[in-house]
Amino acid sequence: KADIGENLRIGHNSIIEEGVVIGNEGTIGNNVTVKKGVELSEGCVLEDNVIVGYQTLTRIYDEQAQVKKTMIGKHTLVRPNSVVYIGCHIGESSTLNHNVVLREATMIGHHTSISCMVKSDGYLTIGNHCSIHEMSHLTPFMKIEDYVFMAPGTISLNDAIIDYKRKIKTEKKGPWIKFGARIGGNVTLCPGVIIGREAFITAGSLVTRDVPDYCKAGGVPAKVRGKTKDIEKIKSFSSSLSC
Repeated sequence: KADIGENLRIGHNSIIEEGVVIGNEGTIGNNVTVKKGVELSEGCVLEDNVIVGYQTLTRIYDEQAQVKKTMIGKHTLVRPNSVVYIGCHIGESSTLNHNVVLREATMIGHHTSISCMVKSDGYLTIGNHCSIHEMSHLTPFMKIEDYVFMAPGTISLNDAIIDYKRKIKTEKKGPWIKFGARIGGNVTLCPGVIIGREAFITAGSLVTRDVPDYCKAGGVPAKVRGKTKDIEKIKSFSSSLSC
């Protein structure tokens, strides 16, 4: 009872549940599961062992997450062993590489690449033309604007007190990474920090406070060390591209 488009290629042992909508010219690999409430646009490719629309939630910030659609845009590629939870939206021509996990309500724009073994804990937004590299952790309630680069091993946090198993009222607030910012390898971003437009964070830094626009910061804790060079700035795009 799924709505299947024309020229869809489907591999062995794949399951497409009732109510799924799949556009034309797509590819479903072997051992793929597409759960109810999923919409795949034209030309989507789901490679082997992918699960889309996973519905067993262990933490719910939004009671409506379980009834929201899971949507993947045109010509987006999901590589083997990735899991996309219910309520995620991925734009056109984006890529999820091997072993990516996107928990519920992860929103990703167009032409964005999520590299191998990245985990999104959900309830966050990633803009257009971003590049998120291996082994990075994306915390709930963070915001990543367009053209952001995040090197391998970036860790983001959203809870300054850590209320695990404690009756403490806390406001969870993830980092906000603005347009064109670049994050070096093995950087830790503390809860609520703002990384300014086209700012640059050097590798191994611990960012505990906001970094202004067009500044370079680094160290433990990170401090402003200079300005972004003109040659490094994105000049061919207007500020209207920001999320």
